[in-house]
Amino acid sequence: MGWELYRSTDASAPVWNGTAGSSCTVLRAVLVNGYGSRNPAGWTEPFTGTNKAVFRSGAASIDRLHLRVQDDGPGAGTFRDARLRCFKTMSDVDTGTEPMPTVAQAANGLFQRKSTTADAAARPWMILADDKTCIILIDTGDIVAGVSCGSVCYIGDIFSYLPADSMGGFISARTHENDFAQTEMLFRFSTVQHGTAGCGYIRGRTNGVYEPRLINALIPGLATSTNGLFTGPMAHPNETDGMLWVVGPHVLWDVVGTLRGHLRGINTIPVNTANIPSYTEFSTITGTGELAGKNFILHRVANNVTWNNVSSLGIGAFETSEVPFSV
Repeated sequence: MGWELYRSTDASAPVWNGTAGSSCTVLRAVLVNGYGSRNPAGWTEPFTGTNKAVFRSGAASIDRLHLRVQDDGPGAGTFRDARLRCFKTMSDVDTGTEPMPTVAQAANGLFQRKSTTADAAARPWMILADDKTCIILIDTGDIVAGVSCGSVCYIGDIFSYLPADSMGGFISARTHENDFAQTEMLFRFSTVQHGTAGCGYIRGRTNGVYEPRLINALIPGLATSTNGLFTGPMAHPNETDGMLWVVGPHVLWDVVGTLRGHLRGINTIPVNTANIPSYTEFSTITGTGELAGKNFILHRVANNVTWNNVSSLGIGAFETSEVPFSV
């Protein structure tokens, strides 16, 4: 399957909202069944339950993960959040081997923020997916400094610098349930911090041994210190060429000095946070120069727990055209 953009504005698109099972419904339509004239991304659904589902990446995936989605409102946020965890194999909707993250690392898994309200209010969404990777973007209705922000989840293969990386499966989502005042992804779309410890969980090391753990992220060329901090932000627009700059990809580093690979389709716009409210949510920009022929969707997220401050805002640029360095 090619890299596809699915969106809530498509004809016959399913609704994502704060009710039971909406995450299962949308992911089933996008990944497995298709909807309207849209073909599915090429995943399978080996197991299902009441407001639960298991989705498995397609045959082209190197590390064919099983994604378990629990959307029956077990936590304090009820249907505002769905719970996520990956497994290597599964025998039913609740039972699997080699969990990622482990229960010790995250007792209830990670969390996909669906909506700021537990009701039927439809939330705009977009999914970038093929049969290897799924990136979920939702405008949840949460407000930061008077600006709507949303959620981001990444599940599936990274682009690994190790050919046939059998432990290159990755998941990134929220670490807190029912908490819109929390860093959206485990890594940040920040104008002042482009490197952060613990951006998401990878399934194991390059030696093929199962060992789920947090992995770090940085953007090459923007790191000015050993911990990957960037002292930006860049001017808006850039004074040299009058352009809005998209930078990336987000490179994953496993241990000191070891670059594991990078995330597919995810980039950052390192502008001053004060300018972020001027960008329309889910607007599209077209690349020029080296990025000619590439298109990007803009999506606002919160970067830290000081959620009521404009400095908490970040903005991701998600490539909707052919993904560079595709797996």
